[in-house]
Amino acid sequence: MPRIMAVTRHRSKSVAAVLALCGTAALYSRHRHQSTNDGEARRSPAAAAGSRRSLSVALPNGGCEITWPKKPPKDVEITYAASYPGCGARMTWNLVEALTGLETGDDWNNNGRGEEVVTVKTHYPQSNGILPEFDDRIGRVFVMIRNPMKSIPSFFNHIYEMRNHLPVHSERAPLEEWTKWRDAYLDIEIAEYKKFITYWMERYSPENRLLLTYEGLTDDLIGPEVTKALNDFLGRARGVTPIHQDSVACVWRAVVKNEPPEHQAAQFKKLQSQAVNTPPGTIQKQTERNLADEQPRDPSGALFAKEQYLRNSAIPLLSPQSIPSPPVQQRRDPNVGSAEIFPIVSGEPANYADGEGGDPFDALNEEMQKILARGKELLRRNQQLDHQNEIHEGPQPQQQQQQHQIQQTGIRNEMYQYDMSHRRLDPGHHNSQRAGPDVPRPYLPRQLDNMMNMLLEVANRYENTDVRLYHIMMGYYEQIRKERAKMNSDEPLNVKSAGGFY
Repeated sequence: MPRIMAVTRHRSKSVAAVLALCGTAALYSRHRHQSTNDGEARRSPAAAAGSRRSLSVALPNGGCEITWPKKPPKDVEITYAASYPGCGARMTWNLVEALTGLETGDDWNNNGRGEEVVTVKTHYPQSNGILPEFDDRIGRVFVMIRNPMKSIPSFFNHIYEMRNHLPVHSERAPLEEWTKWRDAYLDIEIAEYKKFITYWMERYSPENRLLLTYEGLTDDLIGPEVTKALNDFLGRARGVTPIHQDSVACVWRAVVKNEPPEHQAAQFKKLQSQAVNTPPGTIQKQTERNLADEQPRDPSGALFAKEQYLRNSAIPLLSPQSIPSPPVQQRRDPNVGSAEIFPIVSGEPANYADGEGGDPFDALNEEMQKILARGKELLRRNQQLDHQNEIHEGPQPQQQQQQHQIQQTGIRNEMYQYDMSHRRLDPGHHNSQRAGPDVPRPYLPRQLDNMMNMLLEVANRYENTDVRLYHIMMGYYEQIRKERAKMNSDEPLNVKSAGGFY
């Protein structure tokens, strides 16, 4: 049966909160990781089905039942789920688990599953993503893209929710907040969008890459067919047996349109209500701590003042003295960051942070790297104590039992200090559609010109090697051009000629 996201395992939940902090911090960093194009030979789902256990069972007549996913087999072939922010990462996370019945993970290891996943969600090389330590094991990718005119505002809505500690997909930022952020960061995100697409197109060959669009996946007419293509692609990976194609439409309605099977509708509504009404930062099953009325604290226990928050982050700048561990060293990809391939459209961003002087994003990233290093150390020590307890199963001297209990309590208490900043990627909040009024997201004429020029550059680059990407880019170009024509601005249209068939 298809599955939806499971509750994370209890031992790594608290440290997952630490890693989630770093995911937000990466909004302001530029990570470069070494990549690989090495991949294993693929087998068709039919040829491989006899050598692996079945994990998905469809109901008759195209029906389905949504349940929790399970851990994949140890030899599962992992697939990247790459998306530019604002292109439906949460939706595809849930969709993959529903189609395969297997647990998924992400580049920051937010749920503590590590390599034991069927897909790894990442925004890399956009600055909100990284490549995991086991990057060299991942030989395939599906890439989610969306019209940047829509995806960039969606990305900002997420930043706004994080900054204001709101439930995920619960609000759209006010117009004035959007315009301030837009004027400071839009040019950078346009360049990031181009860099993201180019990286994944260059890294993987066509047989190991699937290109999806948010528009196609959410379309009432073709959405189920797009999902069937994803289902087929996932099923070509070793260790994955996806749901029968006849039941894909049922899964698509449940995940993408939030229309679960009738016999599960009440259950879904209850889970979503619990997820929305739970204060951001709490972790499922952690019922002994009431976080509803608390504010974020640093590891020393002091409350953060509002002035300590960056304008575009939910994560405060911590004092270096509070987290002594050194930053984590990141691997760099020499093929990413070339000025020739990924030029910044119009210089440096405006200063959007509270306060003056210095680059707050570099400082924030440095502090978050320290938190990540500290979290990994706490997880290592906690697992080491668990291992010692397993070795010494059976009667133990009372003094030894007390010593182990004191050590483990101290570690877990420190881990809990990070919990209020943790944002679950799911579980329970299955609705992928953002709530709140549809606030307009206006652009300046020159900003739309820059966006169109970027799309033309990508389209022309792949016109002869990937005709589908070419048509997608030119379709986005036309949509933006129509919006630009409505502005009646005295500013002349500053866009290169499209040319060719699109």
